[in-house]
Amino acid sequence: MYNIKNFTTLPEFIEFNETFISSNPMQNIFLKRVIDQASNGTINVLQAFNVTGQNKQNLLVLIVENFCLIYCEEYDKDSLKYLCQEIPFERLMNFWFCGDKETIENLLNLKNLKFAIDKHLTIYKCENLNPEFKISSGKMRLATISEHNYLANLSVDFTKEYDGNKESLNNMKLLVASEIKTKSLYVWENNKICTIAVEMNRKEIGSPEIGQLYTIPSQRNKGFSSSLVYKLTEKILEKNNSCVLYTHGENPASNRAFLKVGYMKTGDYIRCQIE
Repeated sequence: MYNIKNFTTLPEFIEFNETFISSNPMQNIFLKRVIDQASNGTINVLQAFNVTGQNKQNLLVLIVENFCLIYCEEYDKDSLKYLCQEIPFERLMNFWFCGDKETIENLLNLKNLKFAIDKHLTIYKCENLNPEFKISSGKMRLATISEHNYLANLSVDFTKEYDGNKESLNNMKLLVASEIKTKSLYVWENNKICTIAVEMNRKEIGSPEIGQLYTIPSQRNKGFSSSLVYKLTEKILEKNNSCVLYTHGENPASNRAFLKVGYMKTGDYIRCQIE
């Protein structure tokens, strides 16, 4: 038996879902940001409800201006019909659907709605490294200020490849200088720099995170990227219980590499729009 719990106020919705929202900060980061905006009154909440399943699976829906957010603990096919009943699709044709990939894709397919995927991220978490992982030749080390300009150019290449938008070199020089100063920018060196990555500590995530992972095209498929992730994660786990990261869901090589290192997949985030 499934139950629909509608909320008349945002605080009630937050209180009911507080444990779930904080359970996977990386997966739910956009949800948290939208809730903060709604709490501050910068966007209006149009609808908020939960679908609770037989095995206490929890699925939440938050509809605000321009966005329909759908998140769940795990995909549940039987909950889709309740979403079809409760969500006013006819009024959401220009809205972005964000949240759990499997739920959103199956829901829109069930409604025979065509949609275009704008973003698909796979989220990973590591608490224990794979002891059988084989490290490639080379070593991890901190970036130095003498490499500042070269690393800034690599970071520009990363933004172009990852986001499709080439960041300005001047902006990246400022960012890289800051990362070198704070000792958060690392490289994998095998006679020369092959891969870069940044140790991040965003307050809204709540645990260390590895980001901006980029390998020079000529140095790919040699294990340098996964080796840098392994050694940087090893360093992080010396003082922390876990480390998280995310990658493009359509990048099978990266996804295999993270699993090989010892990361576990914790979710798939999607952002799409009905065509």
